[in-house]
Amino acid sequence: TYTQPLTVKIDPRVHTTLKALQQQHDLAVICYQARVNTINIIEEMTNTRKKLKTLLQNNTKDIQTLNDEVIALQNNDNNGFEKINRSLAGLFSILQDADMVPTSQTVTAVTNAQTQLKLLKLKWTELKNKIVMAKK
Repeated sequence: TYTQPLTVKIDPRVHTTLKALQQQHDLAVICYQARVNTINIIEEMTNTRKKLKTLLQNNTKDIQTLNDEVIALQNNDNNGFEKINRSLAGLFSILQDADMVPTSQTVTAVTNAQTQLKLLKLKWTELKNKIVMAKK
């Protein structure tokens, strides 16, 4: 086999500084990782709802209430996991579509999305604990 050094250079048409490109990359990675986390949680919620559905055959009002809470946390258009997932996808797209300094609005939106995701994860943890207690 033959090896040869390879030098990667930035496109000369791009006038964005390396620092700004690094910021863009870092924000995109934050959005990507948050989406992966969100998608995993949505899948976990779907599986939890399936398990609750089998418990619902006992017609327990508490189980129905918990199931409704899972649905609300997963699908709520105002502040659920589905909405934050869509927001993160949009932010990721914005960051990936241009080789320029991220706008202050984009940086703020990423920070807000991170905060909202942390709060949703706390709510989900609390709800999972309630589900565990209800199963006992």
